[in-house]
Amino acid sequence: MVRTNSHTRSSMTLLITGRLRRGLGWLGLAVAAPLLAWLALGLLPIVPSMLEVFGVLGLRTPAALAVAGLLLAAIGFHET
Repeated sequence: MVRTNSHTRSSMTLLITGRLRRGLGWLGLAVAAPLLAWLALGLLPIVPSMLEVFGVLGLRTPAALAVAGLLLAAIGFHET
C-alpha cells in the first residue's frame, strides 16, 4: 500500500481538475467554432445566413449556443 500525504493528493486532484477544465475549454470551442464560422460564411451568397435558416425569433438559439460555448471555453482555459 502506497501512502500519500495531503500535498500529493491535492496536487493530483488539481492535475485531474486541470485536465477536466482544459477538456471543457476545448468542448466549448468545438461548440462555438462552427456557429461562428457559419456567421462569417453567411456573408457569402453561396451559404444561407443564420437569419434565413432560423428567422428573427429563432436566431436566439444559435446565439445562445455560441455564447455558452465561449463561456465554457473561457472557464476551461482560465489560468488559476
